[in-house]
Amino acid sequence: SGERGLSRRGGFWGFMDAAAGRKFMGKDQHGNTYWEIKNPGGKPDPKRQIDYVEKNMEEIEWHEVPPEWRLWVRYARALPPTDQELRFGEAQRAYTQKRAVQIAEEDERLRSYE
Repeated sequence: SGERGLSRRGGFWGFMDAAAGRKFMGKDQHGNTYWEIKNPGGKPDPKRQIDYVEKNMEEIEWHEVPPEWRLWVRYARALPPTDQELRFGEAQRAYTQKRAVQIAEEDERLRSYE
């Protein structure tokens, strides 16, 4: 997910990010990037922002943002998620979805006996 705290972009744009007080915090599996932006005297300081890979706002689905990043953006966690936490969370969600399908199939099978 790249070096946290450094701009994702080099050269001129990296300089502009730093001048604007933007600090790169991470990237998710969809390509969205997460930033902290200085907000001196404002609340909250720093602000947290997502730069969505999909620029068409009608195409963006909040539920597709990994829960670990949603918690960070909403200040429910102090630090951004680690790559390990993101992988673990994704594995947990995949397992839960698989089990839900298995339970639904078992339920359907049991109902067919009624």
